[in-house]
Amino acid sequence: MGTQLRRGALVAVLAFVGCGDGVDGELVLVLGQGETAYAELDDGTELPLVAGPQGGHHVWIAMRAEGLSAPGAELLVDAFPRGAADPPRRLPVRTRFALLPDGSWERVGWPAEIPDALCTVDTEVMVRVTLRQGGREAVDERVVVPQGGPGIGACMR
Repeated sequence: MGTQLRRGALVAVLAFVGCGDGVDGELVLVLGQGETAYAELDDGTELPLVAGPQGGHHVWIAMRAEGLSAPGAELLVDAFPRGAADPPRRLPVRTRFALLPDGSWERVGWPAEIPDALCTVDTEVMVRVTLRQGGREAVDERVVVPQGGPGIGACMR
């Protein structure tokens, strides 16, 4: 019974926090990097290319947001060679952000999949993230430079 009471209190607190100024305010997104912790991400940053478990490749990104009314939100993450035509939009995915002590929100360890990634090593790749919640939308993008490493093969074109 105690656990259910604590969960109920947590839900009430999150609902109360979610009803603050951010509900009707601007949604702000800041793209960062990191598999286990958030770090700033500047244009041109070299990021290790990681082989995923299903044969694809990605770079680890992280995000900070302001103005979320609850932890749940939709994300669209696109990564494509800089200068290429924008790729077809991916379907949005639901995710949860963690509330930080300063009232902002954070999501770390998101794998930004890069199509044909082996051919993008040492080239500029645009990573664009769109965050949606409650009819509001925020977009941020950065240019990153994927780097090869152990287990990363060569471009086969």
